Amino acid sequence: MATNGPDETPQAQDGDALPEHRPPDPDNLVVLDPETGQQFGTVTQFEYWRSGPLPTARELGDYDSVVPGLAGRIVERWESETDHRRDMERIAVTAGVDLQRNGQRYPAAIGLVAIVGGIVLTALGYSVVGLASILTPIAGIAVAFIWGQVRNR
Repeated sequence: MATNGPDETPQAQDGDALPEHRPPDPDNLVVLDPETGQQFGTVTQFEYWRSGPLPTARELGDYDSVVPGLAGRIVERWESETDHRRDMERIAVTAGVDLQRNGQRYPAAIGLVAIVGGIVLTALGYSVVGLASILTPIAGIAVAFIWGQVRNR
């Protein structure tokens, strides 16, 4: 009996009878003696996959059996790293909010000073300079607002 590959159907040779063909069991692979065709063993394949920041309870127990107290240290380290990550995220979010708030306050204060200065200049008789001092910050605020709306689309 011969096969053309690991997943192919056996082919008869010189009058051999074909055995019943079953698809291979992926977990138990039968090992046959090439001369007699008799089964002399099986190979069991086991796959384990997991995802997560901590080892399983069984793995933690194995660590603890090698180095007593290691499982507790691993969990404590993970907890402290998680606390640190949360603190860093909180700091980043707070800094972003502060930056956005200041990015709105400072231009508004500068614009207000320029408008008040323009009103004062207009009252003192410098109408062209005063009008330019009033319109320039208003135009700048309008452009910044429009640009922000376009960019957020």
